[in-house]
Amino acid sequence: MDTKKTYPGKLLLFGEYTVIHGSDALAVPFPRFYGHWDYEENADKAKGLQMALPDFATYLIDKGWIKGGKALQEELKKGLFFNSNIPTGYGAGSSGALVAAIYDVFIDGKTSDIQGLKNALAKMESFFHGNSSGLDPLVSYLNKSVSVNSEGLEILDASTSISNIFLLDTGIPRSTAPLVKIYKEKCLERTYLDKCQTELTTLNDDAISFYLAGKTKELDGVFQKISSFQFEYFKEMIP
Repeated sequence: MDTKKTYPGKLLLFGEYTVIHGSDALAVPFPRFYGHWDYEENADKAKGLQMALPDFATYLIDKGWIKGGKALQEELKKGLFFNSNIPTGYGAGSSGALVAAIYDVFIDGKTSDIQGLKNALAKMESFFHGNSSGLDPLVSYLNKSVSVNSEGLEILDASTSISNIFLLDTGIPRSTAPLVKIYKEKCLERTYLDKCQTELTTLNDDAISFYLAGKTKELDGVFQKISSFQFEYFKEMIP
């Protein structure tokens, strides 16, 4: 087993919440945080998602997805664990990277069809979240940016980045599901829903276009508008 191969975390740069309404979205690899397979004499030292690995292995075996029968279970007994520095509860794709690593090494019958691959990864990651789009593990598995638009999925081979975008760590982990629930409840109010479906979705789609085109000045302008919109309408989601 290649214990040097890494599986990056991911960032959903644009499209969070609005993707629920069918807007474009852009997810990119986050190589600063990553995971890789490793062996530990005392596998109990593994933390976080590691504790779910034996149950996850059983789940995959029951589904008939594990190559070589109980290969993953046997390796876990030998001390295999996913050595990851991806923080959990930050939306950085910790479970997605783990799913990508398992799919890469242990899953039989891999598909080269992108939509089929995304669907397979979504089914696997649903073990952790109950529901998954499959986007996080797809980005990690391919180690490429993925654009979601009305025409489907687009894998972006070129590395696109704009240097003045950065993350500020609040030090406050959170779970996505409760925030999405709040958002959906707020969208029951027609005026709020219309604002998000029109104004915010348009800003989001413009931001993706400017980002991919490397238009820093234009992106700065639309980014400020998105921030102002979020500050006014997304107060419950802001730490």
